[in-house]
This record gives sequence, structure tokens and C-alpha cells, in this order.
Amino acid sequence: MGPGYGAQWARRAGSASGGRATPIGYSAMGSVYAVAGIIAMLAIAVRWRDDLWPAHAAANAG
Repeated sequence: MGPGYGAQWARRAGSASGGRATPIGYSAMGSVYAVAGIIAMLAIAVRWRDDLWPAHAAANAG
């Protein structure tokens, strides 16, 4: 997947988001997408914390 492939999907995503972004503006819509992504990332981290960072591991002991 080279730059051309990414550019193709970027054009499609931009076209698809145009209707949603127009009422509030593209900068605000970008901020909404960024905040939603951060919230999703934090939710995954909280959910998987015990699996990714076990408290009983030798490296975490005392």
C-alpha cells in the first residue's frame, strides 16, 4: 500500500464526511473525530489493562 492507495482513500473519506462537516466546519469536525478517537483508545486501554499489564508479573513485583 503506497501513497497512491492512501490518497485514494483520503479522497473518499473527505467526500463522505463533507455532508457531516459542513454545518459545524471542517476544523470542528476534525476535532470531534480526534476526541472520539482518543476516547475510543482510552476505553480500549482501560478494558485491556489487566491483560496488557498484569500486576502479578515478575517485573511489576515490588
